Amino acid sequence: MTEIKPGPELDRAVAEAVDPLCTVAMCVADGCRDAPPDTEGDVLAVWKWNGERTYILLPKFSTDLNAAFAAAEKVGLFRKQCCLLQDTYWHVWGRFTGRTLGPEFNERGETPALAICAAILKLKENQ
Repeated sequence: MTEIKPGPELDRAVAEAVDPLCTVAMCVADGCRDAPPDTEGDVLAVWKWNGERTYILLPKFSTDLNAAFAAAEKVGLFRKQCCLLQDTYWHVWGRFTGRTLGPEFNERGETPALAICAAILKLKENQ
């Protein structure tokens, strides 16, 4: 179990876990020269290489519960034997294989979105 904090770096890690073909760059640091003019300087942009660059504002998986659930759906997190629980922290508990004998994981966060992000990263780490 790893303690994680919300923010752009976690959002970047989740985006890359959800779609291994996506690359994430911070426009100020990485110089997104072709970014749309309405892109704020410190906003992360995601692009996929389909012969050309396509910029998409990076979802805030770590703070937006809808974005976190959408990412969980894309990686099939809740299709496994898995559940979201709350006690002092929020937990995503489950098994990697979906079987009762599979290795267990219990990822936690201060919010449901953080717990889901932690579980997505753990799932990708164990694939």
